[in-house]
Amino acid sequence: MLNDIKASKSRFYSATCFLCFIWGVSILGLVGLLPDVFPKLLPRHVSGILGILTMPLLHGSLIHLMSNTLPFIIFSLLISLRGNSYYIKVSVLILLITGALLWLFGRSSFHIGASGLVFGYFGFLLVRMFYSPSISTIAISLGVFIIYGGMIWGVLPQRSYVSWEGHLFGMIAGVIVAKAMGTKKN
Repeated sequence: MLNDIKASKSRFYSATCFLCFIWGVSILGLVGLLPDVFPKLLPRHVSGILGILTMPLLHGSLIHLMSNTLPFIIFSLLISLRGNSYYIKVSVLILLITGALLWLFGRSSFHIGASGLVFGYFGFLLVRMFYSPSISTIAISLGVFIIYGGMIWGVLPQRSYVSWEGHLFGMIAGVIVAKAMGTKKN
């Protein structure tokens, strides 16, 4: 039983550390203590290319940070059920694909926040059942759709200050990663 508890704790270690890092960097940024090594993503500008990696760490307000936190926790825990290395691989791929698509095709504006990653996790969890079919992936996909299905509307332009492109490219990245990491042979 003790080994099960240790395995469970270590399974969620990366997700927990990542969330703490996002909160730490975001809070430092919100109070004005963040060094310039964390640039915002600015599409098609060399100065904004590092933002592909740093975008999820920066938030415009505490409300912005908090609105990303709960789905980030839930989706991260669901992905982490397959282990730390699986979670890290999914996260890195979604982060890079989302950021690259946003840098290439996003509107010329600063893009910040973890919502691209959150939408990537959402897309990944929704379609994983098609590429890695099992009782658990089907149950998780259906549960995510029932509880968070309304997130789909976030990929549409609604407010000028919201990076709907980040949401859209995140979801696309999640689908790509689910297909790439799937176990089903076509």
